[in-house]
Amino acid sequence: MLRLTACRLTWPLRWTRRAWRPIPDRPRRWPSCRADRWAKRSALINLGGLEIYAELVGLFAELPQMERSRALKLAEAAATRGAEDRLDLLIALIETFLARLARSGAIGHPPVREAAPGEAALFARLAPDAHRARAFAALAEELGPRMRHGRAVNLDPAALILDTLLKIRDSAAG
Repeated sequence: MLRLTACRLTWPLRWTRRAWRPIPDRPRRWPSCRADRWAKRSALINLGGLEIYAELVGLFAELPQMERSRALKLAEAAATRGAEDRLDLLIALIETFLARLARSGAIGHPPVREAAPGEAALFARLAPDAHRARAFAALAEELGPRMRHGRAVNLDPAALILDTLLKIRDSAAG
């Protein structure tokens, strides 16, 4: 299973008389942030993550209308047998899309670098102000755990992805 996680720097510390100091008898463990970044990049390249993200942006380009056939095709592609890594990648990309959308609305302008063609124009149209950005941030906060829980209890992947895409469509309409 593909795990996309953020890396954190943790220091083993203990209290001495003067201040917090590193524990001398334990070896320091440095996070493997660079390895995590490379793992994410290789997943994007090897599993076709950039193409999937471009497909997501293209699918959402006509929001609040959405081509149901394209949505079904995307959901079915992630639900095929042996495509668990692709499903995990799609879930991570949907979360990334919603986070980037909310952030671009909150700061008032679309991202400088587009991850997919047409992304900046889509973000400017969907989240032009902080109010709409807040709505998409709340949606991201709701859908992320919902998708992970659905994946954990082994729900039908196609239904899970299609339901997520329809909730995004409904949020864009309202």
